[in-house]
Amino acid sequence: MIPQGNTTPTDPAAAGAVPRRAMNREDALARIAAMREETERMASAARDMTDQFKELRATARDENGLAEATVDSGGVLVGVRLHEKTLQISPAVTADAVLEASNAARAQMAELTREVISSTIGSDSAAGKAVLEHMDSRLGDLDADGGEAR
Repeated sequence: MIPQGNTTPTDPAAAGAVPRRAMNREDALARIAAMREETERMASAARDMTDQFKELRATARDENGLAEATVDSGGVLVGVRLHEKTLQISPAVTADAVLEASNAARAQMAELTREVISSTIGSDSAAGKAVLEHMDSRLGDLDADGGEAR
């Protein structure tokens, strides 16, 4: 049997669509003003986030207290301090301590950046999700103890 009437997907009634009412001039202007306010709010939040990232640093030590590492908001190592005990141990042990401290600082930075994003542009916003994804790629996928997950 052949169906009667217009049942094509282009028929809004057949697709279950709710018809939109025409917007008058005042409603359109109000909607544009609301969109402008939201855009300005989002831009302000993004500027605030950027300003906070510029100042953000994280510092951590290895578990033996031999090395202390500081990273910036991008996870770049910007400082290393070594305990005087490192003069009496092998360079390989010192290097491992620096790497451990650096990874721990990066793990702290990952948490700090998540907090900044959440408090400014929101972790659930499209922009927040994009920034989180970018920061995760910069800081690496870190497990709970500060080492890189592989």
